Amino acid sequence: MRLTAALVLFGCSGEPAPTASPPPPPTPVVREHPDGPPSLVLVVWDTVRADHIGAYGYTARPTTPHLDALAARSDRYSRAWSSSPWTLPSHASLFTGLDPSVHGAVTATPGGPQRDAWPLPEDAGTLAEVLGAAGYETVGYVGNRAYLDPQFGLAQGFATWELPASSEGRGAGALTEAGLSWLDRGWSGEAPFLLFLNLMDAHRPYPEEAPEGWSTPPAYPPGEAAQGSLAALDRLRHQVEIAGEPPDPALREALVARYDQGIARNDAALGLLLEGLAARGLSEDVVLLVTSDHGEAFGEHGIVEHSKDVWEPLVRVPLVLHAPGQVEGRVVDTAVSSAHVPGLLSQHLPALGELPVPDEVIVENRYARPRDQGAGRHDDIDQAAIRWPWKLVRHTPGQTALYRLDQDPAEAHDLLPSEPEQAGALQALLPDPVEPDRPPSIPTRSFEEQEALRELGYVE
Repeated sequence: MRLTAALVLFGCSGEPAPTASPPPPPTPVVREHPDGPPSLVLVVWDTVRADHIGAYGYTARPTTPHLDALAARSDRYSRAWSSSPWTLPSHASLFTGLDPSVHGAVTATPGGPQRDAWPLPEDAGTLAEVLGAAGYETVGYVGNRAYLDPQFGLAQGFATWELPASSEGRGAGALTEAGLSWLDRGWSGEAPFLLFLNLMDAHRPYPEEAPEGWSTPPAYPPGEAAQGSLAALDRLRHQVEIAGEPPDPALREALVARYDQGIARNDAALGLLLEGLAARGLSEDVVLLVTSDHGEAFGEHGIVEHSKDVWEPLVRVPLVLHAPGQVEGRVVDTAVSSAHVPGLLSQHLPALGELPVPDEVIVENRYARPRDQGAGRHDDIDQAAIRWPWKLVRHTPGQTALYRLDQDPAEAHDLLPSEPEQAGALQALLPDPVEPDRPPSIPTRSFEEQEALRELGYVE
């Protein structure tokens, strides 16, 4: 499902636009021709699993009051997966409608000269390119300074792509404020727009401070408090993935509480966004989609964090789609993935044409991030094919299992021996792993950028 059109490539140098002392807030721009094509606001909460969202049944903490309220008057997709368990391939699928094995923005083969990743090809065709060619003004404000760096190809078609250098500027609230400020100072008000926000507050390092009204999070076990969630995550990863032990309950709960705090920060930013759109008279002139690029594991299936496999905690994500003027919510049980998003949006955005929505979901992970490879751990190719309620998981070389998710959401019972026909039908959907026929990207990064990536868990 390649997005094709007479594409117009906007200049994207990758450098943040120069900033100056902000002038007094202007009168908000209101679109002069609201009866034209709707605008699109696309919000990706980095690293947020669906089962920590109130609208998806989470009750341990009030993580998402604003998203829950939005979902109550929108289409909430109850069965949504990311196309991959890490940022680059899942965003590439979200932007192109292609599965990772097709768009090729995946982890480089272990042991090669450059163990990083292939960028999204320039000829892939993205939402921003198609909408830009149709006259949309396109802007992105992103928090993930690792794989949303323009050198990985995801800025294609965006006239503006802001990646703040400071950690404060990359916070969910700051990025949302930047997007709203663009509506006042950068948007013409004459054309529809695409505003993309990538919010990182639920990614490691998790925030230590509890939101207002929340209980203080549980203390870390002795020895973990000095460096906060980074030291605690490394301890849990060593315990689970290297020593092969079950996760320490106290350590796990301390981390999960802080992870939830990060989700709550994203949700607070969503409240700010909704309020800002309403104040500018844009609430009924916008298609708004909120989703995540992947989940996070805290010991399930012997995994901590993400990018390592295709199990549910790593790839089951929220997806809420609000159409202009929609007042009644619906729960949509259709199985969808990141690669389905362009097709779902095309139902509300005529500029995209009529894009198909596939019947099946494909999830792929071509090797883990470089720091997680080696010693036989996470250095295989993982794939899943899903036709609800069945999920087939295949690991190379030759390990395959079948699960029925409505009865076994923890993927604990392999039904392949008793359901060979189901397994065969799903296995036929899985693409053969093919290495991209182009060199991986060789990132150019300063010492400061390397240190930032280390904190995010991308490098040792």
